[in-house]
Amino acid sequence: MPDDKSAEATATLTGLDHYNHNDNNWWCAWDVVRHDAALDGALADSFGLYDDGPEAMDARIRHRLSIAIQGSFLFRNINPDELKDLSKVKCAPQFLSEKVIAWVRESDVSASSAGQAEALADAVASTRWGCNRQGSHTAYSREAFTLLHARFSGTPEAKRTTYWFN
Repeated sequence: MPDDKSAEATATLTGLDHYNHNDNNWWCAWDVVRHDAALDGALADSFGLYDDGPEAMDARIRHRLSIAIQGSFLFRNINPDELKDLSKVKCAPQFLSEKVIAWVRESDVSASSAGQAEALADAVASTRWGCNRQGSHTAYSREAFTLLHARFSGTPEAKRTTYWFN
């Protein structure tokens, strides 16, 4: 997780968007309906197919571009079943935080803790910049925070992680 909050640090595929926590961060769960609507909007913008009503515009876009869409390598290779399966995967802040918490809890307290404090701190940070539209991150953010401060209180990661997030 980059510490640098500059636009250059966040303008990458894996960087964090500190302004738009939902759509500009890679880790929001896939929403089939939302992404289909965004695709229709992008097609309308690209090909100048505007209409007063969004429903009429969306229907016209797919109809007017049907030949181009059928001939497109990209569109021919979209697998609707795979997109449905992807929509069932939790958002990354939840998925990754729960995995990190389980990994730390299952580890022997006296065993080597290399990377565990950093992973817990990153889990908490991911919930700060995570997908707000997909609900609260409180449960796993607080749990990662509590575990970090209980097991690794003297570490730099614990000192820089002063809050858990909703």
